[in-house]
Amino acid sequence: MTLLTGWGEWTDEVYTIYPDGVAVREITLYSTQPESPHEFQEAILVMGPGQRPDDVLNPSALILGNLKGDTYTYSWEKGIPPEADKRGYVNLPSDATIQLVNTKSVYKPFVIVDPQTKPLWDIYRGELRRELSIFPWWNHWPTSQNPSDGRYAMDSDQASHSSLSHITFDAYKKPEIPSPN
Repeated sequence: MTLLTGWGEWTDEVYTIYPDGVAVREITLYSTQPESPHEFQEAILVMGPGQRPDDVLNPSALILGNLKGDTYTYSWEKGIPPEADKRGYVNLPSDATIQLVNTKSVYKPFVIVDPQTKPLWDIYRGELRRELSIFPWWNHWPTSQNPSDGRYAMDSDQASHSSLSHITFDAYKKPEIPSPN
């Protein structure tokens, strides 16, 4: 796309938000390398000052499900969920297309991915410091003035975040791209 437009890589995202709070997200990727892996979703919790991941998440923080009704719960109670391979990829239950984040709130954020896109789920495996939180925890985003250097949160004195998983998936549809000739 860079050669055609000069704009580089980008996405358009259109959200349709319904009265019950459920939203549908349509993503259009404009890329010179559309077949390379792209991460389109991350289960990330943003916390305000005074909050730690353990305050807002249940230890069994992530539930994956498939359209057959099978579910599997991933827990950080004893460390990074052992079901994740060395890269973090998980396959329980098979053909998972649904993810629910098990917060301590009445609200349970969820994602449903079209099964034809073959979603691949991975558990965030890095930077766990159990003396501070059973979950990964950083404060370099969303409000820090410091560069996004992967700085760990040492205390809940400012806004912070915790990441649980990522999803990659195939394109739902691909447009016909005209040849530049």
